[in-house]
Amino acid sequence: MFYLENFKNFKSAKIDLSKPFTILIGPNGSGKSNLIEAMELLSHIIKGYSLNAITDVGRWGRLEIRGGLESCVRFNEKDCSLGVLSEERDEPYKTTINFENQPVFDSRMIQMI
Repeated sequence: MFYLENFKNFKSAKIDLSKPFTILIGPNGSGKSNLIEAMELLSHIIKGYSLNAITDVGRWGRLEIRGGLESCVRFNEKDCSLGVLSEERDEPYKTTINFENQPVFDSRMIQMI
Protein backbone atom coordinates (compact mmCIF):
# COMPACT_ATOMS: atom_id res chain seq x y z
CA MET A 1 0.00 0.00 0.00
CA PHE A 2 1.35 3.43 -0.97
CA TYR A 3 0.18 6.58 0.82
CA LEU A 4 0.23 10.23 -0.30
CA GLU A 5 -0.84 13.34 1.57
CA ASN A 6 -0.66 16.90 0.19
CA PHE A 7 1.62 15.78 -2.65
CA LYS A 8 1.13 17.90 -5.79
CA ASN A 9 -2.49 17.36 -6.91
CA PHE A 10 -3.21 14.64 -4.30
CA LYS A 11 -4.94 15.76 -1.09
CA SER A 12 -4.89 12.25 0.34
CA ALA A 13 -4.68 8.87 -1.37
CA LYS A 14 -4.02 5.21 -0.64
CA ILE A 15 -3.00 3.17 -3.66
CA ASP A 16 -2.68 -0.62 -3.67
CA LEU A 17 0.38 -1.54 -5.72
CA SER A 18 0.69 -5.10 -4.40
CA LYS A 19 -0.24 -6.79 -7.66
CA PRO A 20 2.62 -7.97 -9.89
CA PHE A 21 1.45 -5.72 -12.72
CA THR A 22 -0.02 -2.24 -12.30
CA ILE A 23 -1.26 0.08 -15.04
CA LEU A 24 -1.96 3.76 -14.46
CA ILE A 25 -4.76 5.02 -16.70
CA GLY A 26 -6.29 8.48 -16.66
CA PRO A 27 -6.72 11.69 -18.62
CA ASN A 28 -3.98 14.28 -18.94
CA GLY A 29 -3.48 16.17 -15.69
CA SER A 30 -5.04 13.47 -13.52
CA GLY A 31 -1.86 12.76 -11.52
CA LYS A 32 -0.27 9.71 -13.17
CA SER A 33 3.18 11.32 -13.43
CA ASN A 34 2.80 12.85 -9.96
CA LEU A 35 2.17 9.39 -8.51
CA ILE A 36 5.30 8.04 -10.20
CA GLU A 37 7.34 11.01 -8.92
CA ALA A 38 6.03 10.42 -5.39
CA MET A 39 7.08 6.76 -5.51
CA GLU A 40 10.52 7.69 -6.88
CA LEU A 41 10.97 10.40 -4.25
CA LEU A 42 10.08 8.04 -1.40
CA SER A 43 12.39 5.39 -2.86
CA HIS A 44 15.31 7.85 -2.96
CA ILE A 45 14.66 9.01 0.61
CA ILE A 46 14.47 5.42 1.89
CA LYS A 47 17.77 4.68 0.12
CA GLY A 48 19.36 7.55 2.06
CA TYR A 49 19.73 10.22 -0.61
CA SER A 50 19.83 13.77 0.77
CA LEU A 51 17.37 16.36 -0.46
CA ASN A 52 20.32 18.14 -2.12
CA ALA A 53 20.80 15.06 -4.32
CA ILE A 54 17.18 15.28 -5.50
CA THR A 55 16.89 17.87 -8.26
CA ASP A 56 14.65 19.04 -11.07
CA VAL A 57 17.57 19.11 -13.53
CA GLY A 58 17.26 15.70 -15.12
CA ARG A 59 17.69 11.99 -14.73
CA TRP A 60 21.48 11.88 -14.91
CA GLY A 61 21.66 9.50 -11.96
CA ARG A 62 19.45 11.72 -9.82
CA LEU A 63 15.73 12.01 -9.34
CA GLU A 64 13.88 14.57 -11.43
CA ILE A 65 11.01 16.36 -9.70
CA ARG A 66 9.17 18.54 -12.18
CA GLY A 67 9.09 22.03 -10.69
CA GLY A 68 11.64 21.17 -8.00
CA LEU A 69 11.03 19.97 -4.47
CA GLU A 70 9.00 23.07 -3.65
CA SER A 71 6.37 21.93 -6.15
CA CYS A 72 5.73 18.72 -4.20
CA VAL A 73 3.52 20.37 -1.60
CA ARG A 74 -0.13 20.72 -2.59
CA PHE A 75 -1.33 24.32 -3.02
CA ASN A 76 -0.87 26.34 0.21
CA GLU A 77 0.06 23.42 2.48
CA LYS A 78 3.29 23.49 4.50
CA ASP A 79 4.29 19.86 4.12
CA CYS A 80 3.57 16.66 2.28
CA SER A 81 3.80 13.05 3.42
CA LEU A 82 4.61 9.86 1.57
CA GLY A 83 4.42 6.38 3.01
CA VAL A 84 4.45 2.73 2.19
CA LEU A 85 3.29 -0.39 4.01
CA SER A 86 5.30 -3.47 3.16
CA GLU A 87 3.03 -6.49 2.80
CA GLU A 88 6.01 -8.81 3.29
CA ARG A 89 7.34 -7.23 6.47
CA ASP A 90 4.17 -5.49 7.63
CA GLU A 91 6.36 -2.50 8.52
CA PRO A 92 4.99 0.97 7.76
CA TYR A 93 7.36 3.72 6.66
CA LYS A 94 6.35 7.36 6.39
CA THR A 95 8.32 10.47 5.54
CA THR A 96 7.15 14.06 5.86
CA ILE A 97 8.79 16.83 3.86
CA ASN A 98 8.29 20.25 5.45
CA PHE A 99 8.63 23.39 3.33
CA GLU A 100 7.70 26.07 5.88
CA ASN A 101 11.17 27.67 5.79
CA GLN A 102 13.23 25.35 3.61
CA PRO A 103 12.92 21.74 2.52
CA VAL A 104 13.67 19.36 5.39
CA PHE A 105 12.35 15.90 6.03
CA ASP A 106 11.65 13.61 8.94
CA SER A 107 11.65 9.92 8.09
CA ARG A 108 10.69 7.25 10.54
CA MET A 109 9.07 3.92 10.95
CA ILE A 110 5.60 4.64 12.32
CA GLN A 111 2.26 3.01 12.86
CA MET A 112 0.13 4.17 9.94
CA ILE A 113 -3.62 4.24 10.32
